[in-house]
Amino acid sequence: MNLYHYPNLTIVEEDVCIRFRINQLRSAIVAKIPQHEPHNITVKTIQTAVQLQYGVSLDHHNISQFASGFLLEIQSPTARSQMIRKGFLAMSPFSLNLVPWNPEHDSAATLAYTQLPALSNFDHNAYARNSGKPLKHIKMEISGIPPHLCSNATINTLLAKLATVQQILLNPRAHTYTVYADTHCLDAIPPTANIGVKRMQEGKLLFHVWPIWYNAIDMIYPDAFSSNNAHQQRQDISGNLRTYTDKHSQNIDAHYYLHNIYTFSNKSKNRPNK
Repeated sequence: MNLYHYPNLTIVEEDVCIRFRINQLRSAIVAKIPQHEPHNITVKTIQTAVQLQYGVSLDHHNISQFASGFLLEIQSPTARSQMIRKGFLAMSPFSLNLVPWNPEHDSAATLAYTQLPALSNFDHNAYARNSGKPLKHIKMEISGIPPHLCSNATINTLLAKLATVQQILLNPRAHTYTVYADTHCLDAIPPTANIGVKRMQEGKLLFHVWPIWYNAIDMIYPDAFSSNNAHQQRQDISGNLRTYTDKHSQNIDAHYYLHNIYTFSNKSKNRPNK
């Protein structure tokens, strides 16, 4: 059991969206890249390899990248069993191990009581605001959140004591977020943090923990900009992520519910306006 102290740890609750995503991923397979191996593997090369070696046609929307490799959402139980039984996907110059996905994949399990000192309730943003620090508009890139924990609620929980979230954009192909927010404590946002969930095991309360990364950038607008113009500039800057989101939805959580209805491609731009 790992007793390492995880700094900047946030425990998230499994809401409806997270439970839905867990059920959706029950049939998923992880194609694990060997640790520390440099590679140029892409969704397209994964697609081609799966087709040639297993005769399975995987839509590119069912292949996404995350920390340790690629997540393959396999619809056919027969194909999934065949891939797990064989256990690898031959690539060059190495093979990718194929293992069933589970909600604890890539996490470190630790006894909950050992991490309680890291669960700070200190509100950095409120303290900085009350100390007279100026408000800053920031753009945050967040990576490392496990696929099943990607939700609006997760982002708001992570940033609750650091910033006021204004806009959330999810790139589901890489499970990364771009978040636009306002904060008085830019200097308190750490470059690395940890996210965890609670689990009971053999009568013990455990935290399953994953590392995550923040990249916060101060966005400086000229004084002449109104808040509306600033918001529009945020949208323009984040345009490269629009193709991965449902632009008509105000709730990013809904994107995973829409996964089997709408694609996250440029075709989404051609949907009729509501």
